[in-house]
Amino acid sequence: MQPCLTPVLKALNVVIRMEPNQKYPFNVRSFFTPQGKRAVGGGLELWRGFFQSLRPSVGRLIVNVDTSTGMMYRAGTLIDLCLDHLGQQDPLVLSPAKGFPDRERIRLTKFIKNLKVKIETKGPQRFRSIQGMSRTGADKTMFDHNGTQMSVAQYFKQQLNQPLRFPSLPCIEVLFPRNLSTKVLFNSRFSGRKRRHVSTRILQCA
Repeated sequence: MQPCLTPVLKALNVVIRMEPNQKYPFNVRSFFTPQGKRAVGGGLELWRGFFQSLRPSVGRLIVNVDTSTGMMYRAGTLIDLCLDHLGQQDPLVLSPAKGFPDRERIRLTKFIKNLKVKIETKGPQRFRSIQGMSRTGADKTMFDHNGTQMSVAQYFKQQLNQPLRFPSLPCIEVLFPRNLSTKVLFNSRFSGRKRRHVSTRILQCA
């Protein structure tokens, strides 16, 4: 290929990747679609990925398509995701007041850190990335509100008129502490460490 055509080919590759990257989650190489997705447990799903690139051929350009596999968080409520990851069903097992172990809180925090979630409040939709998880429940997590100490649960009930369904559950830490009543985005890609059984399922799907 002539050197002068290299920047043209690069530009065309950017163009053919632009639309799928706007519609689907992607990494450096591939974009991922939910068609044929497969649950692997622990709050994760496997999605099929595709990498498109233009290649010069004799007298023409051809589109080369490679496939890959990506791990995605299961969409839904954050509470359901956390329960799925821990292999539990009762939301109250996440309550520090009910004996939720700190080692499990740390493990769960690592799993959801940097996950982008939609905040469930009135008004325009807001999206935040999780930075941590509180050691105490929303009914015990205090902050200063106009010179008065108030719990997160009290704030939601008194100021927002949105009583929390599970006030004893911990808060996720974003710009402002939020209870776990948030929703995980449908296309949130997981980039953490894979467990052995998940790696096996990836090989089966490849």
